[in-house]
Amino acid sequence: MSYTWYWGDLHSHCGISYGHGTLARALAVARQQLDFCAVTGHAFWPDLPDEPDDPARLGPIREYHEAGFARLREGWDGIQRQVAAANEPGRFTTFLSYEWHSNADGDHHVLYCGDHGPLLGGDRIWDLKAALNGATQRGDATGALAIPHHVGYPAGSRGVNWDTFTKELSPFVEIYSMHGCAESDEAPYPYLRRMGPRDGRSTAAWGLRQGHRVGLVGSTDHHAAYPGSHGYGRLAAAAGALTREALWDAFLARRVYAATGDRIALDFRLNGAWMGEEIDAPGSREIQVTVGARDEIAFVELLKNEHVLRHWPGPLPVAAAPVTAAQREGSLRALVRIEWGWGSTPDVAWEFRLSIGDGCLLGVEPCFSGRPVSAPVEHYVEHETLSHEVLDQSGTACVWLSRTDPSPTERHSANQALLVEVELPPDAPLTLEVNGQRFVHTLAELLEASRAHVLRGWRSEAVLLHRAIPTAVCRLDETLVDGPSQTSQLDQLSQSSQRGRSSPMRPHRAQAGPALAVDCYRVRVAQRNGQWAWSSPIWARG
Repeated sequence: MSYTWYWGDLHSHCGISYGHGTLARALAVARQQLDFCAVTGHAFWPDLPDEPDDPARLGPIREYHEAGFARLREGWDGIQRQVAAANEPGRFTTFLSYEWHSNADGDHHVLYCGDHGPLLGGDRIWDLKAALNGATQRGDATGALAIPHHVGYPAGSRGVNWDTFTKELSPFVEIYSMHGCAESDEAPYPYLRRMGPRDGRSTAAWGLRQGHRVGLVGSTDHHAAYPGSHGYGRLAAAAGALTREALWDAFLARRVYAATGDRIALDFRLNGAWMGEEIDAPGSREIQVTVGARDEIAFVELLKNEHVLRHWPGPLPVAAAPVTAAQREGSLRALVRIEWGWGSTPDVAWEFRLSIGDGCLLGVEPCFSGRPVSAPVEHYVEHETLSHEVLDQSGTACVWLSRTDPSPTERHSANQALLVEVELPPDAPLTLEVNGQRFVHTLAELLEASRAHVLRGWRSEAVLLHRAIPTAVCRLDETLVDGPSQTSQLDQLSQSSQRGRSSPMRPHRAQAGPALAVDCYRVRVAQRNGQWAWSSPIWARG
């Protein structure tokens, strides 16, 4: 079976519950830079905390949650119709979604495969999953999943509870979003929000060590009608077609991986098996890792049982050296990231046109992001018009519009970006027209160094053409052979964690003799620009 990798966001919010912006705008934004999406409404929180002795601390939070739940219930019929109408097989795929909060078991977003699905809750995760199973058996829903998200918060504080987790209806967990990264307690992007820090025992690495068979994805958890907000989390899914049914098959098979924002291509096979598979591999194991990054590769790592089996450093940073005469004879394929923003003026309108000479514009990848909103904000208004939009694209030019605000702090960017891939001779010019100003640089100049232009003097808006990156330094193709463990460390930890412990959803396993060793392999990719990708694992039985 041949598959295509499609990009999506399965967990984002807007004003259908609590949040900002309409569902129509959220769906329009998603079409700009995603193949599929789910816009999620907040629906339930059975153990919503209350502090009668200190109502000022949590009272307002209770109020906006309860108001959001009521708003979603009231509008659910219309939401289902709107999501169904936006689904366009082969071009853009939508999924119906709502969120179930839980201090005890961790927050989950529910996904439905079809046009309709009921709002179902429950006090604990096993109640929710039983209700969803009942709905599919009765025919009230075509299929349902319950996906844990922002899993890195401590258990009991809306992080994942690995003691009550089961893979039934939860083939993968969300390890990256605007909350941060929960791959491990040493991963980049620690949790910084008011909800607290990440706990190492709530991370994906911990769960995998306990023997849980879960895939890994990213999604934004954005709350202002901006699915796919760049840098906040996305997932790729390998499916036979861009349809709900084909993507659902990919979800169930865990044929998915997580990324921060850039569309990092990641293909990882073990004896031909795709990521997410469990296979018998008692002999030699041929492992293939192929990466097509969107910036220089910092490193790629293959992990076995949560230890680094192989570390591939990326090439040394491209030297800022003049292009040689021999290099000028042919064409060069390169990536150029164009970034704009900065300054102190609010609501700046931008008009761009990029044109190239004597070459070809191979592709354009929007890197647009929404405002960093994760809860209701007073006086916040999200305009219905699109903030950023590519209007036209050809083999030689691209035209787009944008609106930006100043960055909220000196350490947090509100800039926007567009990544273009070009193939042209080093001496060929790239011409960028910005708000009536014109800047011309050859590819050779951009290979030497980035070029920044301040449009109206000190503290005004600016545009940056990043240093061009030859695509040759953005690829990695490696093959290695490994063998099975006698008894993997994962098996030992999993068996140890099960002794003397049971839960209503995962009873104690009787040990009927030595188990086959099961090794867990996965891959992570780091780019020099801070963008990452994490594969789902492959499990190999010895």
